[in-house]
Amino acid sequence: MSPDPRLSAPERLAAVLEAEAELFREFATQADEQRRALLAGDVAALERLADRADALALRFRMLEEQRGRLEAEVDGDPPPRLARARDEARRALVGLLREAAVSGTVLDRLGDTFGVRAAAVSGICGTTYLPDGRPREAAAAGGNLSAEG
Repeated sequence: MSPDPRLSAPERLAAVLEAEAELFREFATQADEQRRALLAGDVAALERLADRADALALRFRMLEEQRGRLEAEVDGDPPPRLARARDEARRALVGLLREAAVSGTVLDRLGDTFGVRAAAVSGICGTTYLPDGRPREAAAAGGNLSAEG
């Protein structure tokens, strides 16, 4: 995974940035697949994707360590390959962030359904039970404490 040590620092940095751009695209695909599995209720796919996410995260940490070291070695005007690699990594990261925003919106919408579900449980169970299944008569934890303690 490490770039060829015979290359110059800017060339090695370009190789790392190119690998990061590819990884960002993989992360974006991962986010899309996770969103689809979540909406489909596919538990097996979600577990498989969680394992894959761990592997991708490990690769990212390794690449970031290399990038950090190489950034410190590179100064001056970047050669064309490095400039292209930086731009490609930036575009791939924007794509990942866009995909993450879509996934976040889907998760927010799923969370918004909590109120509807709570109302449905209350409607079905009447005043006997709270949405979490506890009897309505059950006092909230700490509800009987005085102001004095």
